[in-house]
Amino acid sequence: MPGAALEELGWTGFLTPRLQARWGVARAGLIIGAAWALWHVVPWFRGQGHSVVWLSGQIAMTVLMRLIMGVVYVRAGQSLALATLIHAAMNLAYSFAPNAAASYDPVRLALILLPVAALALWAGREI
Repeated sequence: MPGAALEELGWTGFLTPRLQARWGVARAGLIIGAAWALWHVVPWFRGQGHSVVWLSGQIAMTVLMRLIMGVVYVRAGQSLALATLIHAAMNLAYSFAPNAAASYDPVRLALILLPVAALALWAGREI
């Protein structure tokens, strides 16, 4: 949780309101999602020795989650606490699966999140 809290101070507390005001929810989510993914690329690739396919799925999943989080942030009255909770839940979720990280498939998760992100953006289109 501390890592998520510190990251969300920057990604959500500082960047999100500024970029959403200038670019809107979707573009801000794409920009922050890309930066968020790039922030983690080296540890994902080097630290765990994941494949390029795994890494691509993780990047896509990260960007999609940031799009969803951007809509949730606005709909929840710009709640930094909720964004931090979502981030912390993401960090912990894979460890509860059978065989922990071995069963985590970011490509499959990205495919699941794609329609969720599209629905969230469609539902939040007036914000």
